[in-house]
Amino acid sequence: MALPTDCALHHFPFSHYNEKVRWALDVKQAPHRRVPYRPGWHIPLLRWLSGQTQVPVMEVDGALILGSADIIDWIERTWPEPALYPSDPQARELALAHQRWADEAIGPHLRRALYWEILPDTAYMAASFSYGLGAPLRTVYRVQFPVFRWFMRRYMNIYDAPAERSREHLARALDELVERLDGRPYLVEDRFTIADLAVVAMLGPVTDLAGYVDWVQPRSPTAQTWFSRWEGHPAIPWLQRVWTEHRRQVS
Repeated sequence: MALPTDCALHHFPFSHYNEKVRWALDVKQAPHRRVPYRPGWHIPLLRWLSGQTQVPVMEVDGALILGSADIIDWIERTWPEPALYPSDPQARELALAHQRWADEAIGPHLRRALYWEILPDTAYMAASFSYGLGAPLRTVYRVQFPVFRWFMRRYMNIYDAPAERSREHLARALDELVERLDGRPYLVEDRFTIADLAVVAMLGPVTDLAGYVDWVQPRSPTAQTWFSRWEGHPAIPWLQRVWTEHRRQVS
């Protein structure tokens, strides 16, 4: 397969689905550009680019690939080594099933539960979402953030009852992860695969992983309360180990 001449990842810096793609690109050491967007400001820009408003979007020599799973599938075909997909067909299907579980059964619930807890902190969330911008733009973003927050709550159903259900679902997902691992170091075979990458990327925000997205320092009380909620769960050490051994080494 011919390598692309221009490859750009359009992404939110503060997003677990986008971190999943960034991680895969870094594992492959794939040459690419990163085009960051800010929640709220992204809507007209992405609609103009892709006809929709969700990231990640991979732009490859003028063509677009939407969604983290399809992007990673393209990455794997374009840069086969080091392989994230197992070579054995049954193991590959199992790894992809773990990825679907992470994307569909964990990602939306974690996002809703997390944002319900931390979105009310205007100063901290505006600073996190606008991290890396100059001071004037950060000031503008903070002023506009309450409007963006209102739209986020409506779009992602971030209200008391749904958030409580998502917290319960997330707790069950952590328990299920422990069951799926069954004491093994990795989810599939005896090595790091897309299964581990996807699950850690989706569950990463439950623990304060060094370098995970753009959490602003120092952590706000709302962020600390969120992290404390999950402390002590037996899945946390596994998440931290995989992150340290397989993400920090390729950042």
